[in-house]
Amino acid sequence: MRAVNSAAQALRAERGGLAERWMVWIAARHRDTLGLEALGLWSGEDAETITVTDLWTGASATRVFQGAGALLGVVGLQHQAGLTVRPVRLGLSAIDETVIAAVRLYDARGARLQIWKRTLSTETGLQVGQPEPMFKGFVNRAPITRPAAGGTASLELEAVSAVRLLTIPAGRKKSDAAQQLRDGDRFRRYKSVARTIDVPWGQKEGRDSA
Repeated sequence: MRAVNSAAQALRAERGGLAERWMVWIAARHRDTLGLEALGLWSGEDAETITVTDLWTGASATRVFQGAGALLGVVGLQHQAGLTVRPVRLGLSAIDETVIAAVRLYDARGARLQIWKRTLSTETGLQVGQPEPMFKGFVNRAPITRPAAGGTASLELEAVSAVRLLTIPAGRKKSDAAQQLRDGDRFRRYKSVARTIDVPWGQKEGRDSA
């Protein structure tokens, strides 16, 4: 069940003036140093320091989210029960310096991604409640497309939910050679011939069942 902030939900129920903004946090590896670094984007006007709940660890964290049109929108976000791996698409600005630097310098594929929804009061301009968790998963594709002459540049990032972890098959085969890498462990020394050996069950070895 998706967590809903009571203060934000109360404002929605009152049908009062509110504005909802998307917040995205991506942790990707630097192409040169291979170090894991993070970037925060949101669909607000300016860069802000916002406290959120990390969707992977459950811990509270205060992070900087870049605004000013870097994040254009989120499409395809659904909340349904089941184990279907549903893709979510994020529209990013193809001319924003922060986005361009992130795509060029970092390998986004497979990066952990989190999405929240932030509710603001249109009367006060202040945040209502805490940002609500909406999605956690991994970046699946982050293609850089070049528009034709006179066209409009666009950058779309595709992410898949954390349910994808359940689709990774467990390792079914392991050789004796691979096992020996663990301090010379010979547990699998007879693995290659085990299927050819007839093991007697319920009787002494070599005795006829009759």
